[in-house]
Amino acid sequence: MEKRVAVKIDKLLEKSERNLRAAERLSEMGEHDDSISRAYYAMYHAALALLLTRGASPTTHAGVLVLLSKEFVRTGRLEKRYLEMISEAKELRESGDYEPFFTGSAKESRTVLKEARLFVDRVKELLTERR
Repeated sequence: MEKRVAVKIDKLLEKSERNLRAAERLSEMGEHDDSISRAYYAMYHAALALLLTRGASPTTHAGVLVLLSKEFVRTGRLEKRYLEMISEAKELRESGDYEPFFTGSAKESRTVLKEARLFVDRVKELLTERR
């Protein structure tokens, strides 16, 4: 793997970890919408890191999901449940960010946070296999 790409992957994973830590703190503070958003972005940045291994750099959130499905789920490299996790987190994040009457619950926040950790860990496993 090209050094520049490897460095970018590492930086994206660092960002994922920072987002996970922020999501945990926000959840503890009762800021569930913001916790969900940070947990989603942890998944999003991990997915971007994974897609870089295929030479893909999508420019939209929807593009990340499409390419994740095409390059990893359909090929059997990533289990479908991980695509479902990030898709559901994306929907909740959008509701929290853009819907004035939506308030994420503590349960939703905990669920998305747990799934974000699983997602990021799975991406790290896949990246370790590739190196």
